[in-house]
Amino acid sequence: MRQQSISIGALVLLWGIAGCQRDAPVEPQAVDENPTSVSLIEVGRFAPNDPGLFNDMVVSNGEVFLVTDPTVSGSGPGSGLYIVGIETPSSPRLKSFVHVDGANSVAVANGYAYVGTDKELTVIDVRNSASPRIVGGVNQLGIDDISVRGTYAFLKVSEGLIVVDVGDPALPARCGATLIGEGEQTIAMAISGNLVTLTTGGALYGLYFYDISSPRLPVQVARFTREALPSSLELDPPFYGYNSGAYKPYLSPVFSNDRLVISTYQGFFVYDVASPTAPRLLFEAMTPQIDPNVTTVQRGLIVSEVFDYSAWPGKNALKILDQWDSAHPRQVGSADVGTNVRNIQASGDFVFVISAGKALQIFRMD
Repeated sequence: MRQQSISIGALVLLWGIAGCQRDAPVEPQAVDENPTSVSLIEVGRFAPNDPGLFNDMVVSNGEVFLVTDPTVSGSGPGSGLYIVGIETPSSPRLKSFVHVDGANSVAVANGYAYVGTDKELTVIDVRNSASPRIVGGVNQLGIDDISVRGTYAFLKVSEGLIVVDVGDPALPARCGATLIGEGEQTIAMAISGNLVTLTTGGALYGLYFYDISSPRLPVQVARFTREALPSSLELDPPFYGYNSGAYKPYLSPVFSNDRLVISTYQGFFVYDVASPTAPRLLFEAMTPQIDPNVTTVQRGLIVSEVFDYSAWPGKNALKILDQWDSAHPRQVGSADVGTNVRNIQASGDFVFVISAGKALQIFRMD
């Protein structure tokens, strides 16, 4: 996900929000390093024998669905989908494995797992997770993120958004698409209700919003550029490193109700997107000597994997910010994690982390 040799000074926010509104100037707030008030305790770990590189994961109904691609590294059972039981989080157990060449992304919905590769979408029946089976697929180049809503799968590819009808999982069919501007490349995708956001880089840097209330016909409702960002931070164009194939985006958006949290190489930005045509900046929080990466929101807290440069040579860690919808966020928890984290998921009182260290770590939030 991130290569540690990247220069911090070149890594900054790629998005600006043209026409954004805010009630008054918002000063950047340094994260308060007060003593932690939320404990993150590692309670379990799943580390199969040399699985290769864990690329993506979904936590659903007491199970973790992991995709791995040993063509990147490793000599384990092959590229594909691991299903791990977490009924007892302290003792995660392998329930089954399905081979899928080049697996790099996964979504789970309605008893089916949808696994993406750089060539196709594969549909797997996981209603009996001890005996999953491939039931369908559709050719599509360059898939690197998937989200399923109802009977439609939304696939992020470098050129934009592809829509696949999965009403019959055995016969998935491409039924819609929307492309971003020429010279741009998608970086990350987030979906909430009928709203999709895509962040982009390349020749231009942008934030797209799409209405998917008619899934076959995604409608662009807004596009914003970096230059007009209402921010007191001085921002230059970013450097991305890898952003293709199995590599997940460096800068990630995540929805929490009507709020969009964006983690960047300088900190966090939180927008009210109840009206996506006029997002409103709620606050920006700088994180000195901390490089936020993959982020989720749980129990009103921002949970982010970061690379902490405060002590050479630095280390990967989970950081938790409280009061994330105020002007004074503060750090309330932290824990060490493996290198090159690919994804973070939260469920109940637990946080799940996968990394290039070939392990799934399970933390309890107390």
